[in-house]
Amino acid sequence: MSIPSYREIWVEDFEYYQPDGERPSPHCWAGLELLSGRRDRLWITPGVTPPPFAVTPDVLAIAFQAQAEAGSRLALGWPVPQYLDLHIEYRVLTNGTPRPGGDGLLAACLAHRIPTGDAAEKDAGQALAMRPVVPVEDRAALLDYCARDVDKLAALARAMWPDLDLPRAILRGEYQIAAAGMGSPRLADRPGHARPLSRPLG
Repeated sequence: MSIPSYREIWVEDFEYYQPDGERPSPHCWAGLELLSGRRDRLWITPGVTPPPFAVTPDVLAIAFQAQAEAGSRLALGWPVPQYLDLHIEYRVLTNGTPRPGGDGLLAACLAHRIPTGDAAEKDAGQALAMRPVVPVEDRAALLDYCARDVDKLAALARAMWPDLDLPRAILRGEYQIAAAGMGSPRLADRPGHARPLSRPLG
């Protein structure tokens, strides 16, 4: 099976509020396009803020636990791209071996010798995101936290890329999209499958 490639590869992360049993209510988004180095961040006003990049068959998104990102997009009415979920892929690559610290983003980064910062900083960022409404004075801090997670995820994507079985990884990402979209008619508008790859992940 040939390895697909993409015109754009976006690492993305949402911060959101999500009561138990409800869909996410996104606060903000941050992203990094790996092939060009373009960065972007958005504070989200539902129904007003447009999607940050076009979703086409030759665009790939990378996330950690992509069900959250796909669910945030569906909640906003944004199109859902193809996903590479590095949480799933880290579990695939380490199946049957010890995972010191578990299988979260920080543990996966540490396993690949990627600096993670302070775990307390991550706890503080998550606590801020879990508020139903984030005060204006705290929004810059939450955006910065979101962007730092994108940087960690981008470094992890580069470290894991040579070991990925990409066509099957995309299929596993499709499951995360399906799980996020249960009961949502918006998945019917998703674009088709990827075109064959044009350049490597730098």
